[in-house]
Amino acid sequence: MSAIPDTPSTLPIVEVRNLCLKATGQKAPRLVDSVSFNINAGETLALMGASGSGKSLTAMAVMNLLPPGIVQEKGDIALHRGAPALIMQNPGDCFDHLFTVRHTFRETFRDTGCVPRRREEAAMRLRLREVGFACPEAVLPLHPFELSGGMLHRVMIALALARKSQCIIADEPISSLDLPGKVRILRLLKNLQARHGFALLYIDHDLTTAAC
Repeated sequence: MSAIPDTPSTLPIVEVRNLCLKATGQKAPRLVDSVSFNINAGETLALMGASGSGKSLTAMAVMNLLPPGIVQEKGDIALHRGAPALIMQNPGDCFDHLFTVRHTFRETFRDTGCVPRRREEAAMRLRLREVGFACPEAVLPLHPFELSGGMLHRVMIALALARKSQCIIADEPISSLDLPGKVRILRLLKNLQARHGFALLYIDHDLTTAAC
């Protein structure tokens, strides 16, 4: 019996094999040692560990965004359905506060080419409604410093959806929120994943949040 070849629909969204990361320098230690995992469509993989254990570096390697001074010593990373979208733990540091939410959406759409210009406004409003904004028209003209931390988290999730990525990497996305805020964001991510079917790489050091 001959094997059935893999097709894009049967391959994992993300494959990581024997990933090793180290700082540059002849005697520099490994920071990530022999990490392997797969994430399929609709699945959630929790990457857990103490602070400084290499969780975020692993995510940066998957995104091809390793910081200067860190190199991939060996291993393979395969993204079978395009680049992932990233949700970070401190959204206030991730936005340019000179620009409005509308401008940031436009830059996202034009970077990815996933939405025709004539449909940008409708797409912005759709994504903001999906993350719980009852009146997107009131949010679009605002600057990031005019939004609360919880609102910024939701805008960041909306931007991830706007990229139409098949995988979302959430790097400690609720660490800066109070308990009610944490619950809201976790429920939102779960509901959006059920609706859109994206793979989710969830990074945290708290086992109780991963269990949710």
